Amino acid sequence: MNSPRKTPLRFFQDAVPEPFKGDSNADIGNAFIALVYPRILIWDGLAQRTIDCRQDGFFAEPDRYPLLALLEQFPSLCDAILAASPGVHAAYMRYLRD
Repeated sequence: MNSPRKTPLRFFQDAVPEPFKGDSNADIGNAFIALVYPRILIWDGLAQRTIDCRQDGFFAEPDRYPLLALLEQFPSLCDAILAASPGVHAAYMRYLRD
């Protein structure tokens, strides 16, 4: 049964290990995700995907802002990552089942 607390944002908060919560990148499932503002780059197996993550009134130097902090500030980006990455989406589905 899906718990209401298992949101996409909560998934990312739980999936990023504590020592890496302040990093601009993360390994989740078989995907590597890097925040290189104004883009989020995702390497999912052999495929690379790019998400435009520009937000009005927000600016960050590339590779200088924590990925998790950006997702917490703009939670809709969690959905964009899940939609773009089959590997992250599969990890999220396992998370929902557990």
